Amino acid sequence: MAVIAICISACSLEADNVDGDGDFEGFWHLESIETLSTDSASTSPVQDLSHQRLFWAFQHKLLQLKDYDGPNRTYLCRFDISNGHFTVTNAYYSSNGDDHAVENDSVLVPYGIPGLNKQFDYSIDGGNMTLTCGNTRLRLKKF
Repeated sequence: MAVIAICISACSLEADNVDGDGDFEGFWHLESIETLSTDSASTSPVQDLSHQRLFWAFQHKLLQLKDYDGPNRTYLCRFDISNGHFTVTNAYYSSNGDDHAVENDSVLVPYGIPGLNKQFDYSIDGGNMTLTCGNTRLRLKKF
């Protein structure tokens, strides 16, 4: 009994959901990327992605970014959720069976991410998520 108790206390038991906010957990479709205008008189351009298959998948401490139709690579990312903010901290891609760190974070722009370590404010309302970073607003729908 003592051995079992020691083994259990030595292990880090973690739930298989997103640290910080379990509402992120799951498969999300990137619906649009909006460039917010600083001028209240002009309209904000919206890139409608509802017919493209760009997906974000959250599980535990990983985010997968996948383009099912286009030329963009699939990326696995580490992220942080704290104090109402979401941040992609690291990104990796696989090539020839090896994982490589993303050195030029502009490859994440097609997924709406302006770069690594950029802080997004977020809100999740049922099956809809809004992420805002600077003058960029992303809208995602739970799939």
